[in-house]
Amino acid sequence: MRVMGPFEIGEVLARGGTAIVHAARCHDDPTLDLVAKVATAGAELGLHHENSTLREIEHPHIIAPVGFVDDGSGAVMVLPRAACSLRAHASRLKAAEVAHVAISIAEALAAIHRAGYAHADVTPGNVLLRRDGSAVLADFGNATRCTEAAARADIAQLAATCLDALDSGGDDSVRALFASIAAEPVSAVDLVGRLRELVPDSQPPDPSASVPIVDEPPTMAAG
Repeated sequence: MRVMGPFEIGEVLARGGTAIVHAARCHDDPTLDLVAKVATAGAELGLHHENSTLREIEHPHIIAPVGFVDDGSGAVMVLPRAACSLRAHASRLKAAEVAHVAISIAEALAAIHRAGYAHADVTPGNVLLRRDGSAVLADFGNATRCTEAAARADIAQLAATCLDALDSGGDDSVRALFASIAAEPVSAVDLVGRLRELVPDSQPPDPSASVPIVDEPPTMAAG
């Protein structure tokens, strides 16, 4: 068990190219369900960049760090543990559920773009669902300066992610909207407006409807 600041860093849950994700516990509040993203050797500055970017953009649909520690021996960003990501719900969600997620993430992207950043990795594994079904955007390791082209790319990625989550039945108009946005992206605000008009009765998905994918940070199943 490694201790960094007020956090206990536990067993390895997943490994990536620039970070290893561990189970984590906070001494000050052991009831919190947390993960710790520990930078691999040489990747500490990238984790600092991700942490500072997240702290510049507070939004209910953007994952919020619980803490960050760099004690000289390593750097760790501690995050809340979500229930699952959209990867676990590929081709499973109804149009109303996908619209709910898309509106939330588009609103998050609007905030990111206003702050001068582009996310650059809006993929199913980075769209997380909390236990109440609300969605948050995670993993800002690829965040970059926002340009018009980068903002459009974020929206195109979101549309493709939503298409991946849609079930095979349901509302063809929602599928057609996402397909058109993936091909010809609009602004995040415009996408929110179109979705609210098209799906006024959107609803959060049930994150427990699918089993979380093992080794998927920060939403991995324990085994």
